[in-house]
Amino acid sequence: MSTNSYIGIANPDKTVDYIYCHWDGYLSHNGTILNDHYQDAEKIRHLISEGDASFIAPEIGEKHNFDDIPKGMCRFYRRDRGDNVPARKVENMEDLLKDHLQDVYLYEDGKWTYHQNHQWQLLVDCLKEIGKPIITS
Repeated sequence: MSTNSYIGIANPDKTVDYIYCHWDGYLSHNGTILNDHYQDAEKIRHLISEGDASFIAPEIGEKHNFDDIPKGMCRFYRRDRGDNVPARKVENMEDLLKDHLQDVYLYEDGKWTYHQNHQWQLLVDCLKEIGKPIITS
C-alpha cells in the first residue's frame, strides 16, 4: 500500500506550487529526505518543476527508464515515463488542503513544515518526535 503525499513550496505572493508523490510519504521517509537533502529553495523548485513523482530520493537526477531507477534518484511520472502530470499551483495553503492527503510538506520562509492532525508543525520537530537524527548544514 502506498502512502501518498503533497510536497509544496510557498511563493512570495502566497500561492503554493506543489506535486503529488505516490510512495513513502510518511515522516520517516519523505520527511527525512526533504529535511536532509532539500534545504535549498532552488533545488526544491527544481524538484517540483519535474511534476508528480512516483517517489523522491536524495538526488533529483536525470531522465532514466521509469522501471530502471539509478540508486538515490527520484522517479517522476512526466520526466521518466512521459505522463502529463505537471506541478500544480493553488492560491493559498487552504486550497492545498482541500484534497487533504495523510502527509503534506510545505517549504516556506526557509523551513519545512508538515501538516498533520489539522495543524502545521515544523518538520524538524516532527522528526525529533519520531526519533530521527537531524542533519544540519
